[in-house]
Amino acid sequence: MRLYYVVIGLLLLSYVYFFSLMGLENNPYYGDEYFYIKNAEAFSETGSLKASFTYSGRGSKIGEFDAHGPVYPLLYGGIGKLFGYDFQLISKVNLAILLLSLFLFILSMEKLSTKLFQIILILSSPFTLFYAFSLLPELIHLGGAIILYYLYESYHRSSRGRDLWILVSFILLLGLFRSTWLFALIGLVPFLWNGRRSLVLVLIFSIPILTWLLQTNFHEGVVNVFSEMQYWFREGNWSVLFDTIFFNIKRNIYFLFTYSEGAFYAIWKIWLFVSLILGVLLFAKDKLVLSGILMLAVTFLFTLVFYKFYKWTEWRMMLPLTVFLNLRIIAAFPYQYFYKALLIINGLAFLFLIPFQYELIQLRKNYQTKTISKDLVSHIKTLEQPLVQIDTLALTGFALEQLPVVNQKGEVIRYILPYYEMELKEASHFLEIQEGQLMMHSKNIRSQ
Repeated sequence: MRLYYVVIGLLLLSYVYFFSLMGLENNPYYGDEYFYIKNAEAFSETGSLKASFTYSGRGSKIGEFDAHGPVYPLLYGGIGKLFGYDFQLISKVNLAILLLSLFLFILSMEKLSTKLFQIILILSSPFTLFYAFSLLPELIHLGGAIILYYLYESYHRSSRGRDLWILVSFILLLGLFRSTWLFALIGLVPFLWNGRRSLVLVLIFSIPILTWLLQTNFHEGVVNVFSEMQYWFREGNWSVLFDTIFFNIKRNIYFLFTYSEGAFYAIWKIWLFVSLILGVLLFAKDKLVLSGILMLAVTFLFTLVFYKFYKWTEWRMMLPLTVFLNLRIIAAFPYQYFYKALLIINGLAFLFLIPFQYELIQLRKNYQTKTISKDLVSHIKTLEQPLVQIDTLALTGFALEQLPVVNQKGEVIRYILPYYEMELKEASHFLEIQEGQLMMHSKNIRSQ
């Protein structure tokens, strides 16, 4: 037992070390981070969820939200309304949600030795370490997976209707953050199959419909395989539709076995597949393990067919569910050498991530951007209902977090930050780089 505490202590020291290097003050480094911080700021200042930053200038069909949906600005901006908005609070909110989920988890009914193993698994996950120093909201999803496990485990113990509806409500809440969380409803099948098969059928048919409705109506559409398939489906061009699906599956299989960001990335893949294989071979009789297998398998198949297996995206979707499955494997299986193997694989990835994380923190700390002039900020605030297109080169050269999101009338200022190859709404103004400075032009006098 003492060894478990020593391991937890060493893991916590590693986090303390990296926080001492980075601190809680993060500046945006990835392009997506600008959308989270600026749209939350817009809600905090105006009370409107209409996105200030979008990819195309249009936003979603309903609400004109950005590609990430309305819940993140509601969460971050709502807290900003209460305590004063500063985009630095985003990483603190993410961390607070993870710590809250861990506290709730500690109160669960698991044995102490089991809890210690599970906490080691969470802390030694490279997913936790990597996103602890980011403005991306992945710690929210990890915390969501932990709470989801807690609620599933509570329902597994009690079989009470009240616990079932709390669980379903929480899954629907997670689905607002990321629509693929609705796949977690499939985990109810092992519990409802005997006696509630009609409800199972409702779930099976409602999950893809709900996911599609959320994604297409409350998230700004971007050009990807999923949107291409919708287009060819509407056009009735079935041959191109199936060619698109086949090509994406073939490409994803290739990247699954070849794409890597380093040794830790490859070990993550091994951990995911070993977790899935052990779950299938050893734990099929445990309903909650079977739930974890179903959720992870469905998400994996969705990613394989509709999404991509490279550039971190797939792991953001699947690793929280892999953590869920591992938590149950630790709790359900009496022979420790099986889940100790999973902890060892997970821990190896953690160790290999440390040099990469150190390098990334140094890049974040030393990331230099040019300040946007106060005259330009003041000028933008005088515009009425502008739609400002930003030069993509400015994304890595200028401190776009300094752009105003509200004009003098208290209205949201809209920006287009082109990131995908997609049709853009006609802008009223352009922010372009000239002679090393960011300059604004109206659409009528745009420089050529």
